[in-house]
Amino acid sequence: MPADKSVVYSSSTIDIRVNPVDAPATEAKYYLTNTKNQTLSNIALDAEAESADDAITIGGINGRAANTGNGLFTLSMKQYILSKDDAKAFDKELTDNAKARDMDNTGVTDFNDCVAFAVNANNKARSAYNLPIGTKVAADLTKIQVKDMASSEATLAASNPTKKEITVVVGKTYTIKEIADEAGLMYDMYFSLAEVDKKTYGVTYDDLTHTFTVANNPDVSTAATGFDLTINTLSTKGQVKKAVYTVKLSSAIETPSTYEAITYDVAKLKDTDASNDAFTLDMDIMKTALGDKWAQWANTVGLDKTACAIYTKADCSDTPKQVGVNGLKITLTASDKTTPATVNNLKYIVVKVDKANADDLKLDKQYYLKVTFKDKVGTAEVNNIVVPVTFTAPSVASQFELKPGYVVDGTINAYYYDLTEDTKKNIALSRYFAKSDANAVVALDTEKEVKAKDNHSYRSGGLATLSEATMAGNVTLNASATDKDGGNAVAPDATTGKEFGYGETLTVKATNDKYSDTGWTYSTDSKKAYSFTIKIMSPIMEGTVKPVEGSTIKISANSTKGFDITKAMITGVDYNKNPYNVVPDKDVTSDPTNQVDNTVKAWDNEQIANVYVTKKGDDNTYIKDITLIGQKAKTADAAAVAGAINVKADPLPNEQETAIIVNVKDAWGYTISEEVSVTILKN
Repeated sequence: MPADKSVVYSSSTIDIRVNPVDAPATEAKYYLTNTKNQTLSNIALDAEAESADDAITIGGINGRAANTGNGLFTLSMKQYILSKDDAKAFDKELTDNAKARDMDNTGVTDFNDCVAFAVNANNKARSAYNLPIGTKVAADLTKIQVKDMASSEATLAASNPTKKEITVVVGKTYTIKEIADEAGLMYDMYFSLAEVDKKTYGVTYDDLTHTFTVANNPDVSTAATGFDLTINTLSTKGQVKKAVYTVKLSSAIETPSTYEAITYDVAKLKDTDASNDAFTLDMDIMKTALGDKWAQWANTVGLDKTACAIYTKADCSDTPKQVGVNGLKITLTASDKTTPATVNNLKYIVVKVDKANADDLKLDKQYYLKVTFKDKVGTAEVNNIVVPVTFTAPSVASQFELKPGYVVDGTINAYYYDLTEDTKKNIALSRYFAKSDANAVVALDTEKEVKAKDNHSYRSGGLATLSEATMAGNVTLNASATDKDGGNAVAPDATTGKEFGYGETLTVKATNDKYSDTGWTYSTDSKKAYSFTIKIMSPIMEGTVKPVEGSTIKISANSTKGFDITKAMITGVDYNKNPYNVVPDKDVTSDPTNQVDNTVKAWDNEQIANVYVTKKGDDNTYIKDITLIGQKAKTADAAAVAGAINVKADPLPNEQETAIIVNVKDAWGYTISEEVSVTILKN
């Protein structure tokens, strides 16, 4: 005990933030220094990393609720003793620096006139000068507790204290400490108990660290009666008091956590092999960890009472997720993983994962599966194992694979192919994918600008529509495009028939909150979505019309019958250079009218609805007239007639190059107008 009139000093705590966060803050010593570079004597503080499972909140920014590794530490001073004279000098030093103090413990202290101190780390780095110093006489030590044991507060008394019952686990080490409101008030303590109890229960203790352990359960078949453990305390005010714990033994057995983390791929639930719908825990690991306590475990446990639950905190202190009913089901088995286990042949815990019901578990989140073994009655815990478990699954994007034959520079080039009247302008999304998430919801992007007109922005969602929000749906260009505000429409081009979104790079987003058709939900947005781009075009519109040979078609001037341009002289080609006839090539009974509204179907290619030909320029006097001659089959009364574009040219004294415009309207309503050179010959 300290000498008479000596003073025991302790301190409150200081919360600090250290940069960089990986600095070895616990290796430094911390002092308090004012702006005159005067350092308080007798005070050297130590750092302890603040730790908890939850992130610190704004309201609790100065509390002990942070994660190790974030640079947050708590400083405090170990108790020390000064003699009467040294204490008097030190008290004057403190008083000079703390002119305002809360000496009456009212909680009201005005520090405005206090000297400002900085935390000084190893005399090399300092915090801001914003720390006031105050002093007060220690309060009385009235209670103690067992660390991390709920409802273990015991009241101290000078004699005949009221006993407090606690239940301990055999093999687990417990620590005696002050209650939170009286931290730092216990100067010293020691344990005492009957020698027979010490030997019977194998009690060991360390007065220096304030820890004790019960090693023996004297009777594994019945609950032991327990023993009294006295805690003798000395407060910083020199008061000697004690508390008595009546120690009862729990049926629980401390088991080291030796199970490695498990990652289960939910994609296995879609395998045809049913054995892939579960993962296993090897019970030999637990048996080895129990060692010579295995017999006690085997005699105590009731395997049929085993329960499991899953938690988000490593210490399993949060509310458990529902487990064992839907999402996860456990079975204790022998080595074949199917035969129900007994204590003697227990080999595995088989954890079956349900495809449809995840019990609100999320993918890619760290969980902790706790398997609790109970006694034969099912009321008391014998032991437990905790296994970190993460469930994962392929992202939505990874489930899509484009067919490369349709893709140019990463964008699907979708050409019309259907000629059915009601559906011919539909583009089936699934056509372009070797694989996809059939359960994904698809939608046209409404954010990214595709095209602008008159200071209005047009997005994919305003240029096209989807027939349904699944991969089985069709995307169709809007006949009337609308801007992002929906108030400005753009009709198709009157000449070409092109919608405003024709040939533009449209973006389609595919999203699924869950993996495929399972009940397992992604926890990160990045894994929920996939986007791709698509252009919608006509194969005819993307082609051209040109002479078969050379760069011009030669015709004669001044022919009264005109000059027939035949299919041997001129051709149309689609986007892929496939030829088609612009000259009428289907047997008809009357000639097409060579007008935009011609109704005579004179072309054999189903992708061609109409062709009409005009001369280039309104003032073109070189060409007098252009007509179309329909192909006619030979009859009893007339010879066969070949289809042609008949051009009548003005009589000219010189050879003259001019042009005709060949207008091809395809089956999807688009009209391509191609200029074709013709040269009028004088002889």
